[in-house]
Amino acid sequence: MLFILKQLIISDKNLISACLRKSFIIRQMTRIIIFLLTSFLLIPPEKETKKKLMLSTNPDFKEVFYVLKSDPEIRHGSYKMTFRDKTILEGYYANGLRDSLWNLYDIHGKLKMCGNYSKDNRVGSWKFFDKFKNIEQEIDYTNQTVLFYKTKFSQYPFKLIDGSDTLVSILERPPLYIGGSSRIDEFIAEEIVIPLHKSTDKVEGTVFVEFIINSDGRTSSHRVLKGISTCCNLEALRVVQSLPNEWLPGILNGHNVSVYYTIPVIFNEKLNGVDISYIVN
Repeated sequence: MLFILKQLIISDKNLISACLRKSFIIRQMTRIIIFLLTSFLLIPPEKETKKKLMLSTNPDFKEVFYVLKSDPEIRHGSYKMTFRDKTILEGYYANGLRDSLWNLYDIHGKLKMCGNYSKDNRVGSWKFFDKFKNIEQEIDYTNQTVLFYKTKFSQYPFKLIDGSDTLVSILERPPLYIGGSSRIDEFIAEEIVIPLHKSTDKVEGTVFVEFIINSDGRTSSHRVLKGISTCCNLEALRVVQSLPNEWLPGILNGHNVSVYYTIPVIFNEKLNGVDISYIVN
């Protein structure tokens, strides 16, 4: 009889333990299900997109990107531009704004610049490369600092504007064009138009365009310092004036300063004026 009672007690204990374990498992499963349901409700639904191909007036250029199905005017997703089937620009759009990593290449596939966007604004470190694939500049856009730069003007004496006076001094940091001198060369090469000229006009030589880079990075007072002919002088002046205003001012004694800066544009005439090419220093 005593043995039977012991067995009943042990059986009851096992039954109670099993019930407790089952209850614990049910509670844990309930918590997991609630967590998953809550998380699912908090995650915004993925936006439906559709692929779009855009052709330029120049058939060598193509753009491939995604737009929202709900609004085809808003780009959302990966973006790629190609030139003769080679990628020259790639990145990502979020709700119509540039976002995440973007890379820009030249027509030969060499990386020219790379960095991140957030809501269409550059953030973090951006790197700019020269035609030899070397880093020419690195700029931290978040902290507004220049991390690295390479220029031939590091030990070049600049004319500084100090009130009504003009001083000459080597700067702690010379004026820098964002992206480096390579971007200046490329811009002039793309923008310059060989001017119509008289047969007696000189169209071979260097036009020196001088201007002021003010302490806030803006440019002013463009003029031809030394030219070769009216047609070339006017064209060189026009192109340098149209250069996007993306300068970082020179620094002396820890302060931004206004300085004079000169860009030489070299014209080279070939075939007795029938074919004119240009070289930019």
